[in-house]
Amino acid sequence: MKKMCSLSRFVVFIALLSASTALRAEDASTPSQNTVAAQNSANAAPAPAASAGAPELPPPPPAAAPTAVVVAPTATDALPASIEPRPEYGQFARAINFPSDINLANVPNLLVQAATGRGWSVLSQSNGKLIITNQKGKWNCQLTLLWSPTKLAIYSNSTKGDQQVVPKSWVNNLSGDIISSFRPTYRVAKKGK
Repeated sequence: MKKMCSLSRFVVFIALLSASTALRAEDASTPSQNTVAAQNSANAAPAPAASAGAPELPPPPPAAAPTAVVVAPTATDALPASIEPRPEYGQFARAINFPSDINLANVPNLLVQAATGRGWSVLSQSNGKLIITNQKGKWNCQLTLLWSPTKLAIYSNSTKGDQQVVPKSWVNNLSGDIISSFRPTYRVAKKGK
């Protein structure tokens, strides 16, 4: 019960803090009556000096400069409408949206580094396409990575024994490494390291 009361107090505190912040933002965005009156009397005689005992208020802080919004990379297993099925490369495995500030000239190197870091071998590389392979046990995998200025699509032409299968865990791991290479600051530090 004591933990519940503490949690309730915390929730109330956060709500009050949010409301206070919203009110301050609203106050900053709309001119007060004093500000309007001061603007109207700009040509009037100067105001009398403040009394010696009254503290002078500091000027309000400057408005924050607008910041650019950078869209983070995202991955999806569903075939987005903007990516066409490419049966010549196998089954669709994963799509990754590029971050909005990516330098497309770096994409091939980032993809090769992510793939070779996971033990994949580069079979071929051309403009907008990278084909990689990996073999372990019964797995014989070939992934084709196709990219445009906004996204990357991964297709799998892989088998496990005699069955055509997408190596989902391998694709997920590779996708995670690709996303990390786009945004090194998004990497999460592992405990103990």
